[in-house]
Amino acid sequence: MRVVVGTGGRAARYWATHAPALQAEILALESYRFAERQEQSLSLGWGGFLRPRNARLYARNSRLLNAFLGENSVDAALIDSDYHVLPLLSSGVPITALGQASDVVRRCAADRGVPSVSTGALLIERLDAAFQRAVSLRTLVPAFEPIDFGIARATAVPLIVREEFTVPVAAPIGGPEAVRVVLSGSGIGSAPLLAWARRHSLTVLDSLGGDSWAVDAQGRPVVDRASAVVIQGGLSSISECIARRRKMIVVPIPGHAEQRANAFEVERRGLGLSVAELSEPPGALLERLARSTIATQDIHWPRVDGAKVVAGILLESLGLADARA
Repeated sequence: MRVVVGTGGRAARYWATHAPALQAEILALESYRFAERQEQSLSLGWGGFLRPRNARLYARNSRLLNAFLGENSVDAALIDSDYHVLPLLSSGVPITALGQASDVVRRCAADRGVPSVSTGALLIERLDAAFQRAVSLRTLVPAFEPIDFGIARATAVPLIVREEFTVPVAAPIGGPEAVRVVLSGSGIGSAPLLAWARRHSLTVLDSLGGDSWAVDAQGRPVVDRASAVVIQGGLSSISECIARRRKMIVVPIPGHAEQRANAFEVERRGLGLSVAELSEPPGALLERLARSTIATQDIHWPRVDGAKVVAGILLESLGLADARA
């Protein structure tokens, strides 16, 4: 089976390092640029592509994908972004979409609805969920709990983490720092987080920053050394903290409903603390975290074997169910 990963920017550098071990190939796309002021606004999505430079990059990336699809027979595509779906649709490739928008909409509309989510931000999630369903044969939705969305072709799957985060969780091994800061792969909206980390001389773990950032010499995730991890509200960082049983201090990016919903869910489940901004020193945040979360032994930690579940679904769709092992 041939696996090709089409991505750009920092994600492409990450895959360039890890793809050989996974027997995967990289189709490197050019990276888009968003100004910091845009990163904090609702215009981050499609509006950012209206900038002349990004519009040109989008056209080049679309041509690159069209050329690849014209030269290769593709049996299935898994997308976690809607940006470059047009070449896939025009080529008739069966698409499976991966995204949490359907679950975000469900949680925001629930009786325990997420507070402080604007109508505009929620509308973007609704449109995203509708678009995923429109372009795909099936939508796989990473979720904190198994749920029936009541939506045709939308299936909940467990949270997804990288393989290095699935090693058995042992007792905390301590370390010189009580708090670690993890930067998301995209780096979007990270300026306040980085400024706070520099102000308090905290180590920043860049999730796509290098070959060995995630694990120590013993192959154990470095976040295991922290009593708490400061992150944004992206589902990947939250899922990895859950996999390592680390309490979180979540700082969601303003104007992003999914980040607000994820931070709210972390706090509701007793997994961490949600803060609007980093105005307090680490010690004060740790005290608030201890008061607001429940004892680790009493927590029901969500499943994080979503990668295996998604792989099984894809293999089955390709008639390769026997290849799961």
